[in-house]
Amino acid sequence: MAMDKAVVSLRKRHRTQTALVLIGVYFLVVIFFLFATKEQIERDNQADLSVRHFTVSQSFHGFLLSAEYELGSTAQALLNSQEEANLDLGRLFDRHDEFLFGNLDFFYVEWADQSHILDPRTHLFTQESIDRLVGKSKLGRWVLEQTQDGASILIYKKKIVTLEGDWKGFLYGFISLNNNLTLANRLLKSAHIDEVRLLSPDQDILLSERNIVLPDSLKLKFFRGDLQVVKEGLAFDLQIARQASEAGSTWQRYLYWMIFFSIGLSLLYFVLVYLSQRLFNYALSMFEQGLESNHESEFIELRRLQRKMNDKNELVSNQVSRFNLLMDASQAAIIFCDDVALVQNINHKASTLFSESSRGRTVFDFMPVSCHQALQKALKGEVGIGFELTIPNVNSIYQWQLIPYMTDNHYRGVALIGQDVTHLQQLEWQLNELKVESYGPSSALEIDLILNEINHQIIYFDNQSFVEARQWQQALVACLGELLNEPTSLEYMPLGELLQRRLLLTPCDLGRFGYLNIECKLDSALVQSQWSSDLGLLINALIMSVHASELIEEKRLSICVTENQLRFEVVGISDTRPIFAWLNKTICDRLGVEFKQVKANQASIIYPLLESSMGRISLPDNLKIAWLANDFTMAAQVETVLKKLGCSVYVFSSAESFFTEVGETDEIDLLLIAYDVLKPEWRELPSIIQTRLARPRIPVAWIGSQAKHEIDGYPNFSACPHEYSLARFIEPILSLDSIQLQDCLADDGAWLVVGGSSISRAILYEELTQLKISPYLVPSLEGHLSLFKHQKVKAVLLLDDVENKHLVWLKEEQPDLMMVSLSSAPSSGVNQYQMKKPYRKEQVKALVEFVQNKIALFEE
Repeated sequence: MAMDKAVVSLRKRHRTQTALVLIGVYFLVVIFFLFATKEQIERDNQADLSVRHFTVSQSFHGFLLSAEYELGSTAQALLNSQEEANLDLGRLFDRHDEFLFGNLDFFYVEWADQSHILDPRTHLFTQESIDRLVGKSKLGRWVLEQTQDGASILIYKKKIVTLEGDWKGFLYGFISLNNNLTLANRLLKSAHIDEVRLLSPDQDILLSERNIVLPDSLKLKFFRGDLQVVKEGLAFDLQIARQASEAGSTWQRYLYWMIFFSIGLSLLYFVLVYLSQRLFNYALSMFEQGLESNHESEFIELRRLQRKMNDKNELVSNQVSRFNLLMDASQAAIIFCDDVALVQNINHKASTLFSESSRGRTVFDFMPVSCHQALQKALKGEVGIGFELTIPNVNSIYQWQLIPYMTDNHYRGVALIGQDVTHLQQLEWQLNELKVESYGPSSALEIDLILNEINHQIIYFDNQSFVEARQWQQALVACLGELLNEPTSLEYMPLGELLQRRLLLTPCDLGRFGYLNIECKLDSALVQSQWSSDLGLLINALIMSVHASELIEEKRLSICVTENQLRFEVVGISDTRPIFAWLNKTICDRLGVEFKQVKANQASIIYPLLESSMGRISLPDNLKIAWLANDFTMAAQVETVLKKLGCSVYVFSSAESFFTEVGETDEIDLLLIAYDVLKPEWRELPSIIQTRLARPRIPVAWIGSQAKHEIDGYPNFSACPHEYSLARFIEPILSLDSIQLQDCLADDGAWLVVGGSSISRAILYEELTQLKISPYLVPSLEGHLSLFKHQKVKAVLLLDDVENKHLVWLKEEQPDLMMVSLSSAPSSGVNQYQMKKPYRKEQVKALVEFVQNKIALFEE
């Protein structure tokens, strides 16, 4: 067998696919934000370098201004030194430190008298002729001049003028850009950069300096910008570089955004899953509903699938209909069950044979115990299993074959196929009877059988079983007495009446080892004919034969009328008490019928009917009966018989459940109260219902073990329950109006009105009802005290005087109960209220307000 495919969940697959899509989106967004963040960092770095570039350019301008200031100071020093005699250049340097530590590298003085002063530092920076350099200078401006020996020099020309305005000459200032550590260091420190470059318009490097702590192999990114010396008209290309700064804040902001985005994406995932699951579930539910109706689904995608499923279901339904038609048309009884014996299918023939099959779940629930072992063997897989079974309700014998098969779930089931072999068995019995000699016991044998039975009863029954022993002896003596007499005249009556009379002598619960199941359908019990006393005697003998079987579990006596024949089918007949076999044989010989032993514990008798008619018992359809089982030992048997009569039985476990529970119906046609020992609270139940319904007569009856015709005015059934006896018992009771269960339920706001005249009670009932108060009217508290156990009464109105013992009991059992007396005589612990007769609406309303205020004060 091929391996089963793995089970796949569409919901799980949808969740997985949605998660994968969102994860892909998440990674794309992460990558996008990563590049965006890097670009933002780059822009931030460029903006930072731009600011630093401006700072460096301003520092360069400041450097030139400082150099110009030095030239002014030097010019003043030269004017002062010219007045002193014999002041050489060395003494000038000694007096002016800015010559050595200033921004100017060297200077040149050209006096008006054609004399000049040359700074001895000139040859440290260039070997170019000083005359050629100063020839290219401009007054009041910086000029860049590149010498032939590779020096890049800035030249500034300044007039030397006295305070009187006399011109004395020119002063030339020189700044060498090559390896100018002072300028480079000032530019590096001004903006805290790592490298600076100053290039000429021709892109020749004029100045290049790097931070001393950085290695020469480290590559830096330069920010390039033009440097304009405005008033001099010089233009340089200023480039600065700085190591990449820490972008921690930007990355931290990027991390925060990623966290928020992750949370949002997770919430989006759950929202999408929830919405999709909701739509998916709704679509599935609508699809399932569409399979059960002809309406197409509102979802276009599901309509085609729905049509296919409906076509498939219709095809399967047609096949099942053909299969059921074949099963019902078959003359064989067919039952299919699964691996745990649950009934899967049963045809009409089999359901007719087993009337209890509709209420049973498994075949063990309705098939006799004798065939359970064979069923268990077949369920285990054994083949060739079969058995023979007598069906009393149709007076037929069926041969059953049990065939194992595999169900749709690959479990072992069993098909039970039964064939009617009654005709073949009858032929075999007739053939066997031809070989058997007629039985003719002697009187000595009869005496011996009677003595053995008496001896058995002496040994069997002890002192505590005296009542049962007396019942056995009375039944046996009555049967023997009738057997000694000649048959009396025939009596015309229904078969059920005959059975009921005979069950008074030998009841269905005579034996201590079980209850005898009497099966006699109402249609057969209503057959009226001339019955002889021997036929009734036969019924007694058969019942005692079954009761005498001590070790047999199933005990049943089936009586039915079919085709002008009265059939007796007995299951569980005893073979240990010979006297009953002799009784049955003797009575059958007197009746001229044959006592056929079907099996060891089963027998069949057929009695021909010459003339018969049908009696009548009128029971309404869908009769609703409330059954208070209480502790009655035969409660289950009574319930079964009521259901066979077609009644809807609503079972209540006790009187309390009857008052507090409402079953599947709102009204009942009859209330049956069961008992073994009649308890006081049960006897008060009808009067409580009468009080709540405000009716003098209600459809109530008793079923129990006490042989009384009536109990408190209500009918009492104490006979053996079978269909005819119960139908005849309940038929006259159904003339009373039905009971509304809602009116019997507990009402927490009820008031009990005790005593008074009929007019006073009627007025109070009418007015209290209009005020939304449920009044219960009782003549006295006697017999109604148990009402307080099933009903929470809020107030008691005493219209007459009440015995003090009842008031004491109420105070002890119901301490929260509000009691108000309208009588003139005061009572202990009772609130007094005066009302004049006749009672009017305003008086009753004032009374209600008085009682409700008292109750409210007490509750506080």
